[in-house]
Amino acid sequence: MTSGSAQASPVSSGCTPGGGAPLHTWTIPLTDGSTLAVPVLAGEVAVFVGANGAGKSALSYWLQQNAHGTPLRRIIAHRRLWLNSAGPDITASAREKQGPTVEAYNRQPDSRWLDNAHSMRTNIVLFDFLGAENERNARLANLHDSGAPREVIDATIETSPLRRLNDLMLTAGLRINLHLTVQGSLEVEHQDRPATYPISQMSDGEKSALLLAAEVLTSPRNSILVIDEPERHLHRAISADLVGAVIKSRPDCGFVVMTHDLELAKVAGSTRGTLYVVADCQWSGQLPTSWTMHRVDAEIPETARSAVLGGRTKILFVEGEDLSTDTALYGLLFPGWTPVPSGGCESVIRAVTGLGLTSQNHWLEGRGIVDGDGRSPDEVATLRAKGVLVLPVSEVESLIYQTAVIKAVASLQGEVLARDPEQLSADAINAALAALKVVGVAERLAAFVAHLALQRAVTDGLPGRDELAKGASTFTVTAPSPYPAKLAEIKTALAADDLDEMARIAPIRDSQVPDAVWRKLRFGSRRDYEAAARGVISRDAHLRSLLTNLVGQLP
Repeated sequence: MTSGSAQASPVSSGCTPGGGAPLHTWTIPLTDGSTLAVPVLAGEVAVFVGANGAGKSALSYWLQQNAHGTPLRRIIAHRRLWLNSAGPDITASAREKQGPTVEAYNRQPDSRWLDNAHSMRTNIVLFDFLGAENERNARLANLHDSGAPREVIDATIETSPLRRLNDLMLTAGLRINLHLTVQGSLEVEHQDRPATYPISQMSDGEKSALLLAAEVLTSPRNSILVIDEPERHLHRAISADLVGAVIKSRPDCGFVVMTHDLELAKVAGSTRGTLYVVADCQWSGQLPTSWTMHRVDAEIPETARSAVLGGRTKILFVEGEDLSTDTALYGLLFPGWTPVPSGGCESVIRAVTGLGLTSQNHWLEGRGIVDGDGRSPDEVATLRAKGVLVLPVSEVESLIYQTAVIKAVASLQGEVLARDPEQLSADAINAALAALKVVGVAERLAAFVAHLALQRAVTDGLPGRDELAKGASTFTVTAPSPYPAKLAEIKTALAADDLDEMARIAPIRDSQVPDAVWRKLRFGSRRDYEAAARGVISRDAHLRSLLTNLVGQLP
């Protein structure tokens, strides 16, 4: 098969990536009335990431409609993958006719979800790829037959499209090697199978990788390739490597990648390019008109990246290492904010401060919340000035053991178990107080809170860099013990049978209080009680308002 109507032979290795004028610059309309300039340079990639339904496919359609003569190929996400045979089912004449037909289909609004050219599309990709392979081989054979010197032939030889395709498969982690048969079809040699088989019998993931790589390798020189959701049918361990490899395989081309895979989005970090977040799209009938999107600056703290790449604009940095009960509770109390676990208190402060220092480079609003942990009014005020709210209780989980919450859950259990809710709640609260009055518990809790307060006091008393530079051999940090005052507070609260005050002063979750409450309320476990408490808080607007007022407003 000759290349005939194939649009381009594979790119040579002499192209220079990046730099110079963009291949094209789009001016994308935004929903706030402004615009966003998106340039795409040779050897670079613009990655657009967002949740399903955010408008990424609509954007890929809009980009094609507004390419204004720039050579562009749009590789749609919903392209068909199954193959009738191990090679293209079209002739050179059919290829000439079907090319414009596919381009016309791509420009229809319904191309965002419908592939009217599904059979043509795969045939064209295979035809162009085999045509490029045959053209390269025929060109070298002609040189040999014409008697060209060996050094001329050696200088002319470039890596074949088939070899480059196999290299891309290997880079992506696919254990396959493709061969061209004498019939002009493609067969697969799999490292884990004893015999070869036609490409029509490949898995969907292997076909997806093959067709994507083949289309990129045979795209016109200096063109732009818009790839919509390349992760479809591909394992996450493969998709990012494959996309990164195909981008590097065409340094003369520019790339636009649409994805909702955060791992794949990181290809922008290892490849020259820019990352954008798409959050929403506005429409006029079937036509997209504007988007809510932002460019992601590399200086955004790593703790915020998941929320950033998910299109969030309000990030609430909280203590902890993963999504937990605490995070779920914050989501109930602060709707519209995305809780992001960020480690300890200092990590929360650094994340909030980092966003504030780079505010000119992003659209994010960041705040933080840390546990009360016996902090003084001065500490609370200082943290608030930094954008960090200090909880009025020792830790956020203590909110679930507020008497108002216990009573609300008891009311629910009373209906289910046909028991007196007031008696249930009284039993639970009394059991919680009894657990706190066990000998030694008050002293242990007071020591815990005092230790945290003393750590902060000692840290604050350490000499600064200027003082250290004076060369003194020793420094003395003096801090009074907060233990006696904390123990007195705890004993006063216990004498008054004030469970809510105890939640403010000490970490009651680290006592037998949770076990006493769930058992008296007839739950099967602590987890069951806490799930019920969150459910009641989410449904009871009055209770939710009470807790929100207790916690206070974000800075």
